[in-house]
Amino acid sequence: MSWFSGKKMPVLGVDISTAAVKILELSKAGARYRVESYGVAPLPQDAIIDKNIANIDIISDGIKIALKQSGSRV
Repeated sequence: MSWFSGKKMPVLGVDISTAAVKILELSKAGARYRVESYGVAPLPQDAIIDKNIANIDIISDGIKIALKQSGSRV
């Protein structure tokens, strides 16, 4: 992705919280952003403990599930 080109590339955001993994794909149309796709995968209570990832396998599975659910190609 080139930061200085005129081409507008979509952006993929990933949020990992204690409750879920959330993925959001945004594209820019003029001065506004548009939601292209999103996905949410719930996490078990023991996946994140005291703001630290306790089980990386569960988190990675959550990311895979949320990404598949979103249908994003980014």
